[in-house]
Amino acid sequence: MRALAIALVVCIHSLVAADDGMRCDQRLVSVGDSEATVLARCGTPTTAETERHNRRDHGAVRRCVIDRWTYDRGPSDFVRTLRFEDGLLAGVDVGSWGGP
Repeated sequence: MRALAIALVVCIHSLVAADDGMRCDQRLVSVGDSEATVLARCGTPTTAETERHNRRDHGAVRRCVIDRWTYDRGPSDFVRTLRFEDGLLAGVDVGSWGGP
């Protein structure tokens, strides 16, 4: 029975490994939302990191700022990492169960 439960969790986790949004209480944030919108709906992230990259865009090089915000809501929910590109939500990665 325990093996079945573990297999079920692994299957579910693999299905939700990436997402287009995240629920924050009764509100939803989606790809395309601004950092300010996500902050207002979800609160301060557990951790935040910023990277700066040069990207080629139609032959021109442009500077791109990538922010990664991680939300760890405890052991009853998956950890989610939100990736922002130039201030807009570009994707949500779903990790393992949160910490204590």
